[in-house]
This record gives sequence, structure tokens and C-alpha cells, in this order.
Amino acid sequence: MPTLTVAFCRDSSLASVIVRIFTGWASWVHCGVVVGNSVVEALISGVTATPLDEWKNEYPTHELTEIECEDPRMAEAFAVAQIGKGYDWLGCIGAPWRSSWHEDNKWYCSELVEAALMAGGRIRFRLEKNGVTPMEVWNTL
Repeated sequence: MPTLTVAFCRDSSLASVIVRIFTGWASWVHCGVVVGNSVVEALISGVTATPLDEWKNEYPTHELTEIECEDPRMAEAFAVAQIGKGYDWLGCIGAPWRSSWHEDNKWYCSELVEAALMAGGRIRFRLEKNGVTPMEVWNTL
């Protein structure tokens, strides 16, 4: 089966440490979809495409992983179409009163990855789930 490349990372920043504490000292606290020579990722400033070499320099602890996906081009096109959309703050904190993780007007990093996989024909989480963390994306490989 074809695959989609997903980038996982962490760094030593205060934000990364805080996320790791609240997620049981998770190995990965951020992720994005690799499209060509860029990583499409949801940052606090919104969804953006970061050059892959720049992304690797910013996150020295990282891994690029292949996830099976029926149509990776559709997944990549979906991710690119999200550039410019906002950040999902409620997704970030895992708020139980928020709507489902696949709402398409704002994104948390791991929600964006899973929605891209879904656009490419691979659904790995229940649509009713309130949120998806980077470590859950990793653990579902």
C-alpha cells in the first residue's frame, strides 16, 4: 500500500516539556505532513508549510515515518489546502467540551495529520473522539 510521510518531533523548549508532562512524558509532542521538501504543520500561528531542512534544524529530535494511506496525493493536497487556517486551541488542551477532532476550520498538529490521512482514504480514529495527540498518532502506526 502507498504511504504518507509524517514528521514527529520534540525539542527542549518549555512548551515541549509542558506538553510532555501533560501527556505522560510522551516521546513526540508535535507532528506534521511531509509534502515535497516541506512539513505542513499546525503551529500556534496557524497552519503553515515549513521547509523540511529548517524544520529538522528546529527540532533536533525528530523522526520521519511512513503511514499506509490509499491515496497519499489526496492526503498531501488536503494538508496543503489547510495552510492559512487557524490553530485549534481547544484541541491543544484536549478540552472535553470541544467538537470533534476533524472539524476543518482550525487544526491542532495531530488532528491535521489524521484528517489528511482520512482525506487519503485511511481512518484510524473514531470520528466522535474529542482529540488526537501526536503520541496517539505515533502509537497507532
